[in-house]
Amino acid sequence: MREFLLYYGMFAMYYVIAINSLYFIIMMFSFKSIMGILKNSIYSRFQALSGSEHVPPISILVPAYNEELTIIENVRSLLALNYPRYEVIVVNDGSKDDTLQVLIEEFSLKISQHMPVQPLLQTSRVRGIYHNPAFPNLYLIDKENGGKADSLNAGINLSHYPLFASIDADSLLEKDALIRIAKV
Repeated sequence: MREFLLYYGMFAMYYVIAINSLYFIIMMFSFKSIMGILKNSIYSRFQALSGSEHVPPISILVPAYNEELTIIENVRSLLALNYPRYEVIVVNDGSKDDTLQVLIEEFSLKISQHMPVQPLLQTSRVRGIYHNPAFPNLYLIDKENGGKADSLNAGINLSHYPLFASIDADSLLEKDALIRIAKV
């Protein structure tokens, strides 16, 4: 029994040494990769892209359902992005709170009668599209509740640009987030 425990202890010790050595090697390769990523980000010129016309225009779609408390801060952060050409399309998905009214009042949005909508994707009934020329890249779609995918489809139908991204109504982006993505 004593010999069995001795061999078992030796096996366990060598096993732990082998596993820890493997983890150490993986960690060293990770540090090498991380240092390369950091070096690229430090020396990259993504800031130069912020004024460039060579970055593609993008539509940011924001589906919102009962987001009365956070929607203003989110939209303000999106309107402050450092990117040459983009639009923010907020889609009120039949909210039961005052999400729609808060946005209309905060940005002085008016219902638009002649908004070009490409009905590419089927959606729930759109009740209205709001816009204010003082905020030329902000649009608000008010529609009946149909879920997040339906809201995104409504945003795609209104989008003016071929590329689009979706962000939750309770999330915030850093000012240079789109430029960093365009750099890749």
